[in-house]
Amino acid sequence: MSSPRVAIVCLVLAACALTFFTLRPDRLPMPGLQRSIDRLESQIAIIEGTLGRVQHQIPWESTQVSLSDSTNLHSYISEDTLVGPTRRFTMHRVGPSPTTAIPHILILTIINDHRSWGSNNRNFSHYLKMISNFTHPATSTSLGFLVSSPQEYERMKLHLLDTLPNSQHPYTRVTLLHRSTNTLPTNIKTSGALPLSRADRHADETQRERRRLLARLRNLLLYSALRYEEAVVWIDADVIKIPGEAVEVMLKSGKDVVTARCTHGSADDYDLNAWAGPRVKPTPQELAKIRQGHLFVPRATSGTQFLSYHIDDNPHKFIELDSVGGTFLFVRADVHRQGAVFPTLYVVGTEWDTVDGWDGIETEGLCFLARTIGYRCWGMPNMQITHDDS
Repeated sequence: MSSPRVAIVCLVLAACALTFFTLRPDRLPMPGLQRSIDRLESQIAIIEGTLGRVQHQIPWESTQVSLSDSTNLHSYISEDTLVGPTRRFTMHRVGPSPTTAIPHILILTIINDHRSWGSNNRNFSHYLKMISNFTHPATSTSLGFLVSSPQEYERMKLHLLDTLPNSQHPYTRVTLLHRSTNTLPTNIKTSGALPLSRADRHADETQRERRRLLARLRNLLLYSALRYEEAVVWIDADVIKIPGEAVEVMLKSGKDVVTARCTHGSADDYDLNAWAGPRVKPTPQELAKIRQGHLFVPRATSGTQFLSYHIDDNPHKFIELDSVGGTFLFVRADVHRQGAVFPTLYVVGTEWDTVDGWDGIETEGLCFLARTIGYRCWGMPNMQITHDDS
């Protein structure tokens, strides 16, 4: 019997039982029976909520799949529209729950459009193949994606429909969100731009608004996808190589927030948002201009250290950082749950009558917030990931 029919039958039976006992108060011999009725009402509310979700279900017969260990699983898919508007497509595996001894993780990725995956016609399937090499069990892993392009959203959805239900579907849950950046309000005190162009993504004049937007999208994806997972792993769409053991090593380390060293072509340090030490502070004259909305570019000083400064032969070496980047970022889920998310402004130096301070936006601000509630950020200089050359 299909899930909607089962839910309807359960609702009818529960309603009949509740009606019988409610209309025959003389048949209620003890307070314990009233508690049973209360539980029935609670179950009806749950079933009604399930029916509300089921009504959006895409017509598709659950497909039984066999994993390498011969475990039989079933999956269902659904698509609905959330407040925003945000479209949500979900694939959920239904079957034996993974052992609680293995921490459940959530992998999250932001995508603008098809170019976000990198060069050489790289696409969503290449990304899925890359993360399939992780040693952490896929059966204890969920995936979440937020894409801005409606065309790429449809392509990714079709790929999931064509690939996962008809072959191996080990992931506990796959959440695909579409939210156009055109639906995001802007602050009139800023430029109002919502830049995600790959061509100018490193230009100084676009960094503030670009990273403000990325912070908003990261937070939207996080709040929409995170459930009961113990850790969140952020991966840039155009990262092309990650050591298979990376997630497992970070999980077992006991560290709160961890990033790996990202290379790009001949550059040993591509993600310069991962650093420790001092940073340039604005002069009084620069500070006055910041208060007027002028651009100030946060940057390193001669004392700032990056992960490549600590490369040696210790594969599991950890260096404490003041800031992390987001190319590959591990975060204990409770760190996020307690408010250490991605600031949408430069939190360092902010005052009530200004839009921004001068430093600490997005992933850099994550560490600033985490530190205030007792968590620490770390980097692994010898855990190397590779970014696409484009």
